[in-house]
Amino acid sequence: MKKFTKRCLKGCGLVGLVFSTGLVALSDNIDSALTVGAETTTASAFENNGTGQHVNWHIDIPQEYTVELGEPITISDLMSQITVTRKGSNGTVNDGDTFDFISNGDGSRGIDTPGVKIWFDFYNAAGTSFLTDEMLASSTYAVPGGSYTIKAWVFYGKNDTKKLFTFKLKNSNSDKTELRKSIEIAQSKLSQPEGTYSDESLQRLQESVFLGQTYLNSDPDQTTVNSAKATIDSAVSGLVDLTALNTAVETATPLLTDGKEYPKEAYDGLVQKLAAAAKLQNSFGPSQGDVDKAATDLTQALTTLKTAVAHEALDQALAKLLELYRENPNLTLTSESLKELYNKAIEAAGTFYKTVSEDKKREGISLYELERYTIETNSVVDTILKVKAAIAEEGKAKLRSALDQLNALIGENLDLSPYTAASAQAYTDQLAKAKEVAAAGETAYAQETEPTAITNSLVKVLNAKKSLSDAKAALVAKPVDPVDPVDPVDPVDPVKPVDPEVKPEPKPEAKKEDKKVADKQQVLPATADRANPFFTAAALAVIACAGQLAIVSRRKESN
Repeated sequence: MKKFTKRCLKGCGLVGLVFSTGLVALSDNIDSALTVGAETTTASAFENNGTGQHVNWHIDIPQEYTVELGEPITISDLMSQITVTRKGSNGTVNDGDTFDFISNGDGSRGIDTPGVKIWFDFYNAAGTSFLTDEMLASSTYAVPGGSYTIKAWVFYGKNDTKKLFTFKLKNSNSDKTELRKSIEIAQSKLSQPEGTYSDESLQRLQESVFLGQTYLNSDPDQTTVNSAKATIDSAVSGLVDLTALNTAVETATPLLTDGKEYPKEAYDGLVQKLAAAAKLQNSFGPSQGDVDKAATDLTQALTTLKTAVAHEALDQALAKLLELYRENPNLTLTSESLKELYNKAIEAAGTFYKTVSEDKKREGISLYELERYTIETNSVVDTILKVKAAIAEEGKAKLRSALDQLNALIGENLDLSPYTAASAQAYTDQLAKAKEVAAAGETAYAQETEPTAITNSLVKVLNAKKSLSDAKAALVAKPVDPVDPVDPVDPVDPVKPVDPEVKPEPKPEAKKEDKKVADKQQVLPATADRANPFFTAAALAVIACAGQLAIVSRRKESN
């Protein structure tokens, strides 16, 4: 709803077109009151005391609508200010007995009340033209300061029960539509973050907006309104925008304290332009031209520095690529598939290096091209490093296997006593070397990542393993020392075997002298032991063996 009644009723208030405050008593019965409201005889439906209002329904229409030029009033705007009140029998109004178009409208020109629809037809002052939104928006009703009489026929449920009301439309003295738009644009500028515009230009805009808003709330002539709009527009266009300069300063400032090394000439140029930009930021009333130039100069200094840095980064990447290209690692023990993959990567790297090294010297090469070349060069370097890493992993696996085998040989702890001193010393020397190689190999396995170092360590371990194996195989057993001859032993006369004792048949007891003789015969002369045939046989066997050993010894001596 347009703002046409709240501001400019010129002290009259929302006074309805009430022709009299007197009321006619109604029936106590609501149904009978509704019946009266639907009367078909116009004369009996309205009061005769001079107000002319319906006996049951009181219509309140503003005496004057204030219309802002540029914002045509509509039928709905007119309807939204009308209220209908149902009066009680004693002339009072109960809660809920007031109806309006906003809450009870039918969406067109009617207000729904209990039992009765009340609708309105609007006409021009002569009552000859039925008013529509289009007619109210025409130039006929758009004269600055113009006043127009409007007639409204109110119908109370039936066409023949109606009442004529009259009110006025009063136009403002100026069309403030464009002024309002300019103020909205200016307020959007004023809401930007602090520092977006220079303080002086921002202050001019704030003052012009304040004056423009004052005119929105009053009714000046069109010339005054147009002048206020022009002042605001000029202040908007005169804003000194610091956005580009602020962005450049915020980008450049951290480079002074990040601790990095930059190309000296480009860095010194950046420092100079940054100082000039910061000075302008803090100056009074800088022009937009000065601000734009400072922003452009600082941005260019940033680009120059970034380009110099990009050249250095590309040179470093190409140097690393060249180093890898010339490396020629030891791949003697590498599998054929990895060798082929490495050789292809190196071949492609050489071609790429030659192309980029020449093109980077081109005059006017852009920062984007330099950065792209750096990315691509690093990608080629990364590819070669990945192939090398695969070669290193393969070499480590082989080194681990060789170390395990060498450690197994070292851990045998051979007893060298049965071998000649020379061969044992040779083995000991190789064992010491093998331990040193194994220790170095373990270190290489744990720490080395370069294929050449891993391969060299692998070769040493394999050679150490072979040398230790050869030294072990070359061990010579000591010769057996000759046995000292055994002195001959005088043969022992064989002892007459003792017949097994046979128990004699019982005889008469012998004489004591005979028994003593017999006892003497059973004692051996050398040991005084009693006779034992198993011991005698064992002794003979030992003697016979000793004699044989003596004979063998003599044969060896004779030989």
